[in-house]
Amino acid sequence: MKNQKLKPFNHHLGRDLYRGRLATGPDPEITRFISSLKEDLRIAEADLAVNQVHAFLLRKAGILSARELAQIRKGLSRARKEIERMKKSWPPPEIETNFVDIHPLIESYVIKTSGLKVGGKLHLGKSRNDQVMTDIRMVVRSEVLVIARELLSLLSHLLALAEKEKETVFPAFTHTQPAQITSYGHYLLSSFSAHSRDLQRLSDFYPRLNLLPLGAGATAGSRVRLDRNLAARCLGFDGIVANSTDAVSGRDFFLETGAILLSLTINLSRMATDLILWSAPPSLMVELPDKYADSSSAMPQKKNPDPLEMVRGKSQLILGLFTHLASTPAGLPTGYHKDFQDLKVSLFDCLDETRASLRVMNLIVPQMILHRERMAELSAQSGVAALDLAEALAQKTRLPFREAHRMVGNLVREAQKHGVELGKANANWVPGLPALLHQAGINNLAVFLNPHKLLLGRKSLGGPSPAEVTRMVQKGKPLLHKFRKEWEARERKVKKGRQLLDNQIRNIASR
Repeated sequence: MKNQKLKPFNHHLGRDLYRGRLATGPDPEITRFISSLKEDLRIAEADLAVNQVHAFLLRKAGILSARELAQIRKGLSRARKEIERMKKSWPPPEIETNFVDIHPLIESYVIKTSGLKVGGKLHLGKSRNDQVMTDIRMVVRSEVLVIARELLSLLSHLLALAEKEKETVFPAFTHTQPAQITSYGHYLLSSFSAHSRDLQRLSDFYPRLNLLPLGAGATAGSRVRLDRNLAARCLGFDGIVANSTDAVSGRDFFLETGAILLSLTINLSRMATDLILWSAPPSLMVELPDKYADSSSAMPQKKNPDPLEMVRGKSQLILGLFTHLASTPAGLPTGYHKDFQDLKVSLFDCLDETRASLRVMNLIVPQMILHRERMAELSAQSGVAALDLAEALAQKTRLPFREAHRMVGNLVREAQKHGVELGKANANWVPGLPALLHQAGINNLAVFLNPHKLLLGRKSLGGPSPAEVTRMVQKGKPLLHKFRKEWEARERKVKKGRQLLDNQIRNIASR
């Protein structure tokens, strides 16, 4: 090794950017195997922004001159154009075999544009480790902001529809069987509540996501003192990941993102499943607009809820992706490892699938066709009002609820045996029941068991009476407003960071 000549630096090849320790270039097949370059196109814009900020910090620290900063920025602009070209025609062969990720590719364009003496300074004070973690946090942040907007939109639809349908009688289900009288508006509020918690989880998580790793180096920082807090402000972060090793090793924000998205898509899946069941025989209480349905290639009568079935399936896909996000870091010691490389693909897939599912539900939910007469019809069948009758007997006659439950259960059994609705049952079928009904002031079962009348009586806190639904809707409106303002402020802060960077560069360039 002592007699080995120093290899000339070829800045046209990514393999020579950081392979001084190695005597040969990499095997092309190995490069292709370990490369993440195609997937890294997703983080390219973030990486360009990170390099912009880092170059500015090097200038501020006196390492770059104003002219050198301008040359590096020109190289980054060239890199942006080349990467956009690559996205349209992938892969350029010379790129695929010479670069294992986006970072040396961008650096190579800077060196080509400004020369090694200037462009070769760009990587001082950072590593691919802190750089890629910053890129990923920026991309996840951008996607989370979009998901929050879509979730806010869905919450708005649910709240508006709940208010509109607060008197639409509807059968609530347990064990997939009709259970109690409710309203379609009350059902929609249940989804509003669940997705409000999804958005709250996302909101609670955001401050932990929006922290800057840049400046952590490979794991133990750098001798170069750069202003990490200024970098955070320029990139729209709320602060920094303080410990340099944690900044490049920690993948818990991958897990938090995945867990929140899993919860969100499970809630979407549940609503999609409800709509699938209720749009199919024998329910037929709701119906998809034709433009959101599909048909069969063989059976002319079919109207299939394919988009809802896809939404239902996405939660299972995200569960699989989450398993990858959780299991990979669980077996690794502290530090960066190449095993982490594929995690960002699973993370981005989680984000993409969630965003797509939300978008579909935002299209479908407000345009569902409601068959209100069928809802009322099913609410009058199957003894759905049996609990109302049992509660009324126990409340007005001081009969023990267990006894009232037994007698009404007997009446339901007899009604089904005779093939009639509960409201048309003969109280004489159950010994002692006529006297109890008279004592309770129930002179006509059909009148008492009218679903619309029973809905008005379900006034328990959080229940489905129109007045209670109205109260919950009014309570939900300021919550929705608070969420909207919170997320709009976060979007503004990200944009403001970019403006701060541009102003800082202009100021330092003018000196």
